[in-house]
Amino acid sequence: MIGLGRTHRIKMLKQGYLWCSGCRNFLPPDEFYESTTSANGYGNVCKKCKDKDIDKRKDKQPHKTRNQGQGKRYIVQLSGGCCQRCGYNEFPSGLSFHHINPKEKDRTVALSSATKLERIMPEIDKCILLCLNCHLSFHAGKWSAEFVKRDGLGWTIKQYTLQLKNDP
Repeated sequence: MIGLGRTHRIKMLKQGYLWCSGCRNFLPPDEFYESTTSANGYGNVCKKCKDKDIDKRKDKQPHKTRNQGQGKRYIVQLSGGCCQRCGYNEFPSGLSFHHINPKEKDRTVALSSATKLERIMPEIDKCILLCLNCHLSFHAGKWSAEFVKRDGLGWTIKQYTLQLKNDP
């Protein structure tokens, strides 16, 4: 339907049909997935084209569908398995890696499913595992610590000191 004239396209849209940019056809709205981000409430490709695209991506990157989230759990376990200050270990997503020396931080390495473990491990070895609350309170100056290298991967806390401030 590539050679459709402007008047025909307008007529089809007025009749309630939607244009699929994948198969380049006008189709009824029930052939499209709903979308909260588009102006008309539907996606820009029909269900068949969308499903084909998802299948193609799964074929190209099978590791992402099987192992999503496994990488961080593995690294968290190697780094002590819990917050090195308070012991929090309920959800890996509630834990973060704090660089002991921010000047040694390699900003090109991101902890994501696309980054290979061989690139992540040396960077994680420069870090201490903290929960988000302890990490943020450390950066806010609520506590300070003396860090020591762990036997495994990363660092741990030898001793920490609370910073008591008299706020008016």
